[in-house]
Amino acid sequence: MFAVFFIIAIASQKQLADNPIIYDASSDIYASEFIFITTPHGIYTFDRNTDIWGRITQVHGLPDSEVTIIGLDDGILWVATETGCASADVRLNDWQIYDLRGTTEALVFDEDYVWAAGDYGIQRFDKFVEMWEEIAPFKTNHAYGDADYVWFATDSGIVRYDRQFESMKRVVEAPSVAFQYIISTPQRLWFLAPDTCVAFDKSQERWSGYSGLEIHDYTTLGDSLFVVRAGTVYMYEPGSDSWQRFRDIEELPHVNGISAGTAHLLLATDDGLVRYEWQTRQRTLFNTSNGLEQDSIIAAYEDANWIFAVSSRTIEFYDKGTALWQAEEIEPAQSRQPALFYLDDAGGHARLIENVDLRLQGWAYYKQSRTLSNQDVTTTEYDNINLRLVGLHASQRVASAYYDDTDKEQELYGFSYRGLERDVLYEANAGYLNSAYFEYDLVPTFSLLGGQMKVRHADHSLNLHAGEMKSHIRKDFFTGRSTRKSLTLRDTDYRDYTFYSIRDGAIASHYDTLFIDDQDAASNNFDTRTEYTIAGITGDYDIFINGQDYFIDYDNAVLQVLSVREASDIIVLLLNGEHIILQSGSVQDRVLENIYVIGPNIEPHSFTAQITDTLGTLYDLDDFELDDNGDGRVDEQYINYDRGYLTFPSPRPFPDDVYDRGIHIYTMQFAFTTRSLFYNLAHFPILRNSELITVDAEVLSAGNDYILDYTSGTLLFLREDIVSDFSEIEVQYASVDRDRTDRLYSIEPNIRISRAINITPGVSRVENENIYHFAGRLRTEPHAQNTFKFVPQGAYTDEHDWAHRYTLITHYRTFSLNAAYSGFADSFPFPEARKRKYGFLRQSGAIAASIEPLRYVRLDGYHNREYQRDSLQSEHIVQNTHAKIAYLHPQLPHGYVLVSRDNLPTHDRDKIQCNLNYDLRAMNTTVKFNTLIRNIVDEAPRDSTENAFEWLCDAVFSLPFPLYGDFYYRHNNRYMNDTKNRDDIELRTSINVDVIPGLYYHGHYKHELTSFRFEKTEDLDLRLTFNNTLYIAPGRWYRRLSIVNLSCGLSHNLDEYLHDLPHDYRMPFLFFEPLNSSNLSSINRAQSYFVSGQLTPITELLIWAKHTNSRSAITYYTMPEAEPTKRNELKIEYEPGNVGLFIASFDHKSIKNYPRQDLMNIYAEWSKPWSAFLRTKLTILYREDEKKYTAQSIESDEVRANIQTLMRFTPRSFVTLYCGGYQSQTTDAETDYALIPGISAHLNLLTFAYVQLDYESTLSTVKPAVHAVSARLTARF
Repeated sequence: MFAVFFIIAIASQKQLADNPIIYDASSDIYASEFIFITTPHGIYTFDRNTDIWGRITQVHGLPDSEVTIIGLDDGILWVATETGCASADVRLNDWQIYDLRGTTEALVFDEDYVWAAGDYGIQRFDKFVEMWEEIAPFKTNHAYGDADYVWFATDSGIVRYDRQFESMKRVVEAPSVAFQYIISTPQRLWFLAPDTCVAFDKSQERWSGYSGLEIHDYTTLGDSLFVVRAGTVYMYEPGSDSWQRFRDIEELPHVNGISAGTAHLLLATDDGLVRYEWQTRQRTLFNTSNGLEQDSIIAAYEDANWIFAVSSRTIEFYDKGTALWQAEEIEPAQSRQPALFYLDDAGGHARLIENVDLRLQGWAYYKQSRTLSNQDVTTTEYDNINLRLVGLHASQRVASAYYDDTDKEQELYGFSYRGLERDVLYEANAGYLNSAYFEYDLVPTFSLLGGQMKVRHADHSLNLHAGEMKSHIRKDFFTGRSTRKSLTLRDTDYRDYTFYSIRDGAIASHYDTLFIDDQDAASNNFDTRTEYTIAGITGDYDIFINGQDYFIDYDNAVLQVLSVREASDIIVLLLNGEHIILQSGSVQDRVLENIYVIGPNIEPHSFTAQITDTLGTLYDLDDFELDDNGDGRVDEQYINYDRGYLTFPSPRPFPDDVYDRGIHIYTMQFAFTTRSLFYNLAHFPILRNSELITVDAEVLSAGNDYILDYTSGTLLFLREDIVSDFSEIEVQYASVDRDRTDRLYSIEPNIRISRAINITPGVSRVENENIYHFAGRLRTEPHAQNTFKFVPQGAYTDEHDWAHRYTLITHYRTFSLNAAYSGFADSFPFPEARKRKYGFLRQSGAIAASIEPLRYVRLDGYHNREYQRDSLQSEHIVQNTHAKIAYLHPQLPHGYVLVSRDNLPTHDRDKIQCNLNYDLRAMNTTVKFNTLIRNIVDEAPRDSTENAFEWLCDAVFSLPFPLYGDFYYRHNNRYMNDTKNRDDIELRTSINVDVIPGLYYHGHYKHELTSFRFEKTEDLDLRLTFNNTLYIAPGRWYRRLSIVNLSCGLSHNLDEYLHDLPHDYRMPFLFFEPLNSSNLSSINRAQSYFVSGQLTPITELLIWAKHTNSRSAITYYTMPEAEPTKRNELKIEYEPGNVGLFIASFDHKSIKNYPRQDLMNIYAEWSKPWSAFLRTKLTILYREDEKKYTAQSIESDEVRANIQTLMRFTPRSFVTLYCGGYQSQTTDAETDYALIPGISAHLNLLTFAYVQLDYESTLSTVKPAVHAVSARLTARF
């Protein structure tokens, strides 16, 4: 079959057997609207913007219509067929065919090259000079690329190309067998052979072996891997490191294809398409009875809005919004006799110029909607143009122009010309593009709106750029696992009418309720207690709930209201039976004016504060009574770390003019660390793929190590071992700025003196300054066994500023070396590119070396030294050194020892890290151990030393009988000057038991404890997850009971924060319940259990039922009183022959929290396909909803019915007629009856013209009639 997975790195997909590839291009900025599906008759393309299909065939320029590999590289679509390899810009369709003299088995993309591998060996395409070069001659079956290596599966084992040292090495840890396929997940690489398979753990650099997998299809979800083997689905579970049958769908007929998403699993079977929901374990079957034209499905895929099901004759696609299946026929391309004007798969053609085929491709789209209600007309309009005009000469020279306004804020337009390889003018482009240089990076890469031209003569070329720069180079820096933040507040920024004093001293926590009258009758709701008297004051009171609307600090007797109140509000607290007036006309002295909100989740020991006046004078914190112990820091009793606010001891810490007249006198500057998994970049949106992220001088890989949201600038690391508590994180990226107008001009000749030597002198004008630059390259042939490469760079400006850089990369037998030196004048342009944490880079030198003196033994070393100069002209030296020795024999205990030292201007850091792995196999029992020990010492001036000692142990086990699982333990201690200030413990375990036939158990337990230690107390943050599931299959006891499948489960989730615990408080090793303590700060708790069953008494009947009982609550300072939520679900599907498909479902949910709520839904559906061109569907829905407030109940019920008929004229033209209605009734409201007729027509009137007309009326007995009409016209070429 074919492979379907989420693309998180630049990757291509390879066909398995003879079935289609479904390739989602959503990760590529230039083609994000497309889904590509390969068929025997070309590549079908679905445009999600217009919902229209297109096709790419040999008419466009494909070598062959049957594509075996497809991938995207920054808007360039690459394909491989049995007869050749080709590429084209998706915006221009300018196809170019490459003759690689054999069959291509893999394509891999990176920043500089496109790698192609097959029976001809390994070759790569240099994107800058656009020429192929041979890398290795051996036959290759598949390839995959990540940030560090390009991996190759060959007939004699695994080979990888080391990007750092530009060398090819055979992987001795893997067996020397003929591997056929490579599959990547975030943490593992799988290498598949007929009789065996091996997996490489990327983070631990560990190899594991498994039995062979002869797969027909696969899909990945995180590190879980699902494969189809002989029609059965198997799953790799990373937690237990084991393969097992996917039991939830064991009884399905022959599975042909599979695709996984975060919510659903799609299974293409001979009897239809099955959509399995992870959370509820329900499944939905699509077949010819409810919308499909074919029952036998061979491939499937799902995105946010569509489901695709591929059969041998059609591609059927399901619109989730309209619940309607449509079909696109797979048929041979129709040959057309060329005429003056004609249409075919390649677009609209015009033969107006001799030997030139003018093609109009793309679409133009216009939609207008109008709604008429009570003589009011609302009109909305939307248009979209995405067109390209391509001129193809008989000589195969191509000129193209394009315009795309899909993004109304960032319109795209441009021009492109591509000549033949022997032409002098080989390439010209205009529009939005990126600047590029050959082996030269002293001038950064910018996004441009301008033009680019490439001229060739023999082996020489000339590259020219000109245009406005549309991006900025940025640098952001972070430290450690949390995010460092700063905040400036004025003395006038206290939270008025938010915090209230209840009384002096601590108060007991039993029960409390807050009553507030906002003195506005218009804001009263169903729960408002009108004319209610409390504490002797009559008013219209709203009831506020502790933990949702307000919080109480019982130790300090302070109440915090989440919504800021007004001075006129009446606020009464009912506390333990006592009425306390916090605010009224006569009580105004309980409002606190000494509290400043900073932000939640402050990490203890990280908070610092400075207070200055308007003249800049710095005051001691003790002047404001914040520092009783004189250590220069705010004392812990004045900070609420969990809620994130600072309380001054004095009721008015600043002069009265601050509070009475709003005069600003003092400024407070805070710096602190938050316990957040995310890092927020300062500038966004971000130019895609422009980021370079390093942690402790190590470059990270997108998708494997981190995820970056280019729109919001949010960075998330994917592995816990990437960042330590003291890691230095540096993020370089380009932010988009379409309003930037300064210009860049460049001219760079590339002179090839010989096969080994290239030189590129040039000049660039940037920001009105000329930069004269030079680069060269001296190297051996890339396919040589011993390699050498030397790249010098230099630059000089009109202002006599200079920069130079030298890179040396060499590999000789088992020794590899990569060395670099850079130097910059202070005023050299582009300071942001040279920005470092302690200043701007002046000089740097780095050397990395690796040697393998013995088989399975590798020694690595690295040294880097930088000279940075800050704005005060102070010189800072940054130095990083590390050495690593690794033993890699997979059959023996193996691992590594890493020693490093970082000398930084503000501190020195020493690290030692040891890793040990061993796979113990004895008596049919396997235990895989992984142990990591890490000690980091951070020494700062003034005798301040921080130390982090961390160790973890991970053991995965499988016994001779069906019992397997894993155990993971991590302990991290942090010290300040030999005094422990933080303790982190993480414990997780999972177990899978299949000992008793018919009973399968899966359990998972995880808890995380973090202790923050202070001088006399400690805070404790704990999190718990506990899940148990038991599957019961009576059919394994007695075959006739296979009609029944049962499951039950129990789960518990807890997040609790305790404060001011005694130092001798002992944290529990295991816990399943909250720690009931008077020191509770916050708690979030949820518990649930479920029982579900599925009955299939006959083939045509399926009955599924589930009962769920759950409790959840979120409170602050008090233990929660969780109320139950009960849910009962029933679903019946019956398909009695030719009568159609009947579906009925029942769903009842009872919520006992406030407000109490009962919801019931009863749904029935009948659908019948009378023929391929006529279908009918009848649906009935009954809904009942009751909400019980303190003073009143609200009941509503509704009945809806709808009958729909679909009449199809051609595969792309159909009309849907429907007529429905509803009866709706709500407490104290008149019963509403409505009739809802409508029609929807999708018409493909001409080959290129699509019309969609929709009309719907809602004729109500209570509300004004509403008529909605819309029309959409699309021209597709």
